[in-house]
Amino acid sequence: MTRRLKTLLTQSGFGSRARAPSLLFLGESRAAFDAVAPALERLARGEQRVDCFLSATDAALRAWLEQRFPSFITVPPPFGFSSTRASYLRRLKVRTVILLEREAVLSPAYATNLKKRAIPLVLLSGRGATHLEPVARSVYAPELLVAVDQTGDNDTPGDARLRRFPSETGQMDPSSAAKVLELLIPLAGRNVKWTNRSDKRIRRWFGQQLFHALENAYLSPRLRPYVQRFETIEALSERLENPCTILCLGNGPSSESPRLNDVPYDALFRVNHSWMARGLFTKADVVFTGGQSTMRAVKSAILGLQDEVGEKALLMNRGPGMLRAPIEYVVMSRLGSSLTDFDWGQHRPTNGAAMIAAAVALKPKRLVIAGVDLFQHPEGSYPGDKSTANAYTPAHALDKELAFMFLHLDQFAGEIVIIGDALEREWREHAGG
Repeated sequence: MTRRLKTLLTQSGFGSRARAPSLLFLGESRAAFDAVAPALERLARGEQRVDCFLSATDAALRAWLEQRFPSFITVPPPFGFSSTRASYLRRLKVRTVILLEREAVLSPAYATNLKKRAIPLVLLSGRGATHLEPVARSVYAPELLVAVDQTGDNDTPGDARLRRFPSETGQMDPSSAAKVLELLIPLAGRNVKWTNRSDKRIRRWFGQQLFHALENAYLSPRLRPYVQRFETIEALSERLENPCTILCLGNGPSSESPRLNDVPYDALFRVNHSWMARGLFTKADVVFTGGQSTMRAVKSAILGLQDEVGEKALLMNRGPGMLRAPIEYVVMSRLGSSLTDFDWGQHRPTNGAAMIAAAVALKPKRLVIAGVDLFQHPEGSYPGDKSTANAYTPAHALDKELAFMFLHLDQFAGEIVIIGDALEREWREHAGG
């Protein structure tokens, strides 16, 4: 494929595809990119599962970026059509756009599309606040101005959005780069499937109306043949025929352990839908997800959602086809505070952690857990996948995941069987302590 054709495909929204939530750095000068090189070098280590794209309008600058930062894919900005920009942002899984030094590098039309998708903007300088150039734009302004400077004093008069990180030289170094990324990476983990977004207006309107109908005491029972929401853990247990053994499978390599072939179970819980193509344990009873692609792919199982955001996303995606494919689902936040009371801070539970909490709440006699490998399995993050970084995405953190899962497992009165060295080791140390 020629460079020109590759550029045209990317600008049209048919080019590169991200494997993880991404940060997109957009600039217009070598100096601006060079100034944030320590941050880019740290991102290149792959310590967290976040993709990174470098973007510039100028073709010569993009060619230089490919040479200067070969670990990252360099992309042009998208063409001007709204649908093209939507496809571009969706394929690249852009969760945060970082403007290097000048807000004007982002066109008003591009800013409008980012606003529709509630993608946060950050204006960043790696060589002092004097290089930050915000503009008076009413369309969609950056929510943060970030600068590495000789002073870390944020109390100086000026823009309240400004965050300074100190460096003796006034230039970004490894220490200040780490602190900047601690601020930026969590932005890529925000859950913006519904809140603050204004794209897909008709589908969102339909999902919102269906949600209101389910809240209505008169309409909800009449919708039950097409949309069944389980309001209590008892109702879910009855639907599952009060299972004595629940098999909870995450998506780690141990989800395909040969030991599972000898495990009898009454209900199978799974996470997302990558397992559908693997051909093992495919008759799931409940699938825990927040992803819209999974909501569309899984038709024969109850969907387990974490909160109202996931519920509305489900109704938006599946509601229009509910006469052909009825929907059954449960929302964790509706099942009582014991499932949701936890200090996540800027993070949120993985669907695997939510799955375990729900399984414990159902009070089976036996709980078998596999595939929850904490991104520490030597074979990688997923079965047969050697390319995906063996790390959590920005929305999640290992210490909080373990604390949440163990909080629930500590309350479980039945037998616990864990298949997978990483989680088994952590549980053994926790239980022994």
